Amino acid sequence: MAKNEHIVLPADPADPEDFDVTAEAMERAQRARLIRQAMAAGGKTMKTVTIGVESLEEATQRLRPEGSRISFITEMLLLKVLTSRRWDLIRAMAG
Repeated sequence: MAKNEHIVLPADPADPEDFDVTAEAMERAQRARLIRQAMAAGGKTMKTVTIGVESLEEATQRLRPEGSRISFITEMLLLKVLTSRRWDLIRAMAG
């Protein structure tokens, strides 16, 4: 892990197998979770996806999912993942 990466979830010192988690790793895990959820839906298509920035605490406070949602911890990570070409694709899909 590079020294300049921001730790968002520190390792549990009582657990020798635990490790620090960076914001980038958290984003990758969230994206992977969304992919697993979409595949588990059995081919159901998503009609609406909400893309936004919210803290991990805000995301976990929602008791029920509010439709399909892609959340990023920071605006910087959102812009890193959703490049201009990806925004073009989103615009084309949105109509």
